[in-house]
Amino acid sequence: MRRVVSWVARACTGFARACAVVVVTMPVPAVWAAAVALWIWWGGNPWSWIAPFAWACIGTFALSRPVCRMVRSLVARWTATVIPDGYRQAGPVTRMSTGYWWNGYSYSRTSRDARQEQRWRLWWSDPATWRDLRFTAIAPLTAGAIAAIPPAGVAAAVIGFVQPEPSARLVGVLGLVVAIAGAPYAWRPIVPVAARFLRASPAMVLADRVDELTAQRADMTIAQAAEIRRIERDLHDGAQARLVGLGLSLATAERLLETDPDQAKALMREARVGAATSLTELRELVRGINPPVLNELVPWSWTG
Repeated sequence: MRRVVSWVARACTGFARACAVVVVTMPVPAVWAAAVALWIWWGGNPWSWIAPFAWACIGTFALSRPVCRMVRSLVARWTATVIPDGYRQAGPVTRMSTGYWWNGYSYSRTSRDARQEQRWRLWWSDPATWRDLRFTAIAPLTAGAIAAIPPAGVAAAVIGFVQPEPSARLVGVLGLVVAIAGAPYAWRPIVPVAARFLRASPAMVLADRVDELTAQRADMTIAQAAEIRRIERDLHDGAQARLVGLGLSLATAERLLETDPDQAKALMREARVGAATSLTELRELVRGINPPVLNELVPWSWTG
């Protein structure tokens, strides 16, 4: 009994997922089917195919990215397989001193125009755009066609059971069997198809990695320059000033050594304390810099 309940639950879940795959992958074919129908309806004019063809192309470009995002979302929700989109991110828009806005490609009078032109240029030059278009052409013929089997079986079953002929009812039974048997598996081809055709190419991954490393290198360079400025400032304000004072004290003690030995000894003791303090400040300043270059100060002794 548990197996039957489990199978029914899997069949219902699979049927719902198969219908979702059909709904997600078939908008672009539906657009082209509508364009063909409109062209046939306007068949009296030899140039009547231009407008439906243009509308179908615009619809395909407009639907490609939303369709691929929905496919990635469904695959991640159903199988926990995350497929990175690999879309290029727009850079900052900067206002120049002339009042114009620079978007990385050209100048515009307003920030809105600069961002809009940046989005269009980025979308058109992004390799992920053409990858999405390729997926919208492949997915309906592979995963979409297989996922349509259970809904088609249910439709055949409904039509067959409505008809009074025995042969029609046999078709209905076969359609119901196909729908129930294929429902748990019909949605699964969308996972390998999406992983194969929606994943970023090695060249795109390498380009993104190069950009990431370039940004990290720039951040590290800025941080290193700031650290060097901090060390220079601390040296100038702390240890350097103390060392200058130490030199003055030693020079004074040298002059007083013969005339006033006690005062010279006092200055020497102060110089020793100042040297120890300077070394401590230097040790704190360069802490974390490898290899360490300072050792513990050997206590000085004064005799005489």
